[in-house]
Amino acid sequence: VDGREEASGGALVIAALLPDPVGSDAGFESVTLRNRGGGEVDLDGWRLEDRSGHRLALSGRLAADGEFEIRLKAGKLPLNNLGDEVYLLGPDGTVRHQVAYAVGDVVCGEPIWFVTEGGG
Repeated sequence: VDGREEASGGALVIAALLPDPVGSDAGFESVTLRNRGGGEVDLDGWRLEDRSGHRLALSGRLAADGEFEIRLKAGKLPLNNLGDEVYLLGPDGTVRHQVAYAVGDVVCGEPIWFVTEGGG
C-alpha cells in the first residue's frame, strides 16, 4: 500500500488512483473502486470528491469482489500530481472512504494502490 487510506465501514473503497499517466494527464487519469463485499453495490447516488471540491457522480453497479476503473474526463476530478485527498461519499452524503497521497507517492504511469486484491 503506497498512500494513506481511512475507511468508515462499508465494502466499497477507493482501491487506486492514477494521478500522473504517461503523456497528457487530461482525460487519462483514473480512479479504481473495489467492492470488498459479498453483494453487488448500486453506485447511483454515490460520488467522488477531492480536497478542492471537484465532484464526480457515480452510476451503474459493481459486482461483489469486483473492481471498476473510472477514466476521468478532463477537468471533472483532476488529481493533483503534488498530492491530494479523494473522498468516496455514499448516497446519504457521508464520507465512506478517503485516501490521501503526497508528491513522493506519484510515479509517472504507475497507479497508487491503497487497497490491494484481497482487501488489505
